[in-house]
Amino acid sequence: MKKKFVLSALIFISVLITTVLSAAENSAETKERRFTFSGGYDGNYMHYEETYKGEFLDKDTGWLNGFFTEFRYDNQNIFARINYQYGYTDSATYDGSLQDGTPYSASTPEEYGQIELNSGLKAIKFTSSTASLYAGFGYRDWLRGQNVSPDYLEEYSWYYGEIGINWALKYNSWIFALDAAVQHTINPKMETGGVSFDIKSRPGYRIQLPVNYFLSDFDLDKIFIFTTPYFQRWNIGASDVVYIGSNGYMEPDSYTNIYGIRLGMGINF
Repeated sequence: MKKKFVLSALIFISVLITTVLSAAENSAETKERRFTFSGGYDGNYMHYEETYKGEFLDKDTGWLNGFFTEFRYDNQNIFARINYQYGYTDSATYDGSLQDGTPYSASTPEEYGQIELNSGLKAIKFTSSTASLYAGFGYRDWLRGQNVSPDYLEEYSWYYGEIGINWALKYNSWIFALDAAVQHTINPKMETGGVSFDIKSRPGYRIQLPVNYFLSDFDLDKIFIFTTPYFQRWNIGASDVVYIGSNGYMEPDSYTNIYGIRLGMGINF
């Protein structure tokens, strides 16, 4: 993956370790559970499709396996969270055609990583539920294909901003939530064979339905298991034509639908 993505991941890990140590010291002194660390399995079905003037060109589909981890801070009025997500498969299916128009289908690898930071205001608070507004910023890097003819490697990357809402309801040992955000790509690019295409920014969105169940409640920690079904939609606009010699090339319009599920454990401290 790109060096800048590796750097982002290292920064995430450094911030996470530093914050965890600070949080542990703070919670030991105050006995307040304001920090949450969670992680586990992340699996999703990806449907990527390219079109030109509304006509189908090709698509990639398949199930990716990976992991998700998140660190979160809460108090009565605000929250902040940082998370990292990774997925990979070596057996996605490409359906399209060769350069000469011959129909072509093959198995192909897919790999992505995503880091995101957001914070929000708990705008409406009831006895057992809270409604929050939040804003965020993230970075996504995606490797599509491989360097084996005719399956050439493409690398898509973009920053993105988001505005979202979160509603959470506590019922006995359960917490049910709805989390939805509009996400807009910033400076998206596609690179292949040393050539860079400036693809167009387009809005997309994400919807998540987290469910937490608390297993135990000790003096300083609360352990829970969670499942989070989610759906995400990325939209990309066609690039301008890039000339290599006398030949012009462009990256077409595309979209990616992601249907996912997360399963894991967490701890409040």
